[in-house]
Amino acid sequence: MSLLKRPPRQRKGGLTFSSAPQKRQRSASPIPIPTKRNRLSPIDSTETTIQTRVLVISDTHGVSALPQILSHDLKIDVVLHCGDLSECGTLEDTEDGKKLHDEAREIWTSASVKEAGIELLAEGIHEFALDNGARLRIYASPYTINSQRVTEWGFGYGSGENRFNSEGEGISYGKAVGTEESVLNGDKEVDVIMTHGPARYRLDLSSGSESLGCPHLFRAMRRIRPKLHVFGHVHNAYGAEIVRWEDNKHLPEDDHVDDGIQAKTKTEGFVEDGVKRIGISARATGAETVFVNAALMGRDGVLENVPWLVDVGLEPV
Repeated sequence: MSLLKRPPRQRKGGLTFSSAPQKRQRSASPIPIPTKRNRLSPIDSTETTIQTRVLVISDTHGVSALPQILSHDLKIDVVLHCGDLSECGTLEDTEDGKKLHDEAREIWTSASVKEAGIELLAEGIHEFALDNGARLRIYASPYTINSQRVTEWGFGYGSGENRFNSEGEGISYGKAVGTEESVLNGDKEVDVIMTHGPARYRLDLSSGSESLGCPHLFRAMRRIRPKLHVFGHVHNAYGAEIVRWEDNKHLPEDDHVDDGIQAKTKTEGFVEDGVKRIGISARATGAETVFVNAALMGRDGVLENVPWLVDVGLEPV
């Protein structure tokens, strides 16, 4: 789901975004990647967690430079790109789809790419040992509900298809089509869920106020309750929201707006050094989820939004 690149120094794990120029570059500021972790006072930090800084971006659509230069003082540990890295999913906009897919996979799974600290995340749960000593458990999926019925989009599925919940855990009208990799199993702990599209009701409104998120993904969020859900796709809904879940984990046949939610708060973050900064509180795991729509693309092919920088406490390796 990501085009990511680290500085030449060898790393054990983590993801970063490329600062190399591309043909579709529309802005001039390069993307410097900080190489040292931050030592500021932690927001979510206990004796058993390690403060980790996660930079989140999405929907850059072929633009290889951010709106503002990022300061090296940000001390970023991990960078996540949530998809729509290219404009139309092509190398030259004229390649055959199957050939393109094979060539792209060969590039992003090559030895040189892995040595640079880049990971192309296939659908499923992945675990990384980060340089700051933290363990990152992340679920990734490129699949996005095709509510607008655009046939050219890759990784689309219908509104009635349930990819993320096992039989009996989904909403009543969902047809279970998930795989062993795609289904979010409650027995496996996950810190971050990264998808391209949003869950229904969470930062998913189009410019026409249409809810474009996936109801099956929202049901999975209610069940799993990760610390952080990052995504993009709906450019108009860029933003962040903190959701505090109800203690009762009972799942009804269907979900409606704010079902299972005790409180929710939209947050603008703290704007500094070309990013919006937010922190995840040290509440018990499963009590709260921060939803981040990191779609940077605005109008006329210009990146109008800035990345989100999230401070999160992770367990040590």
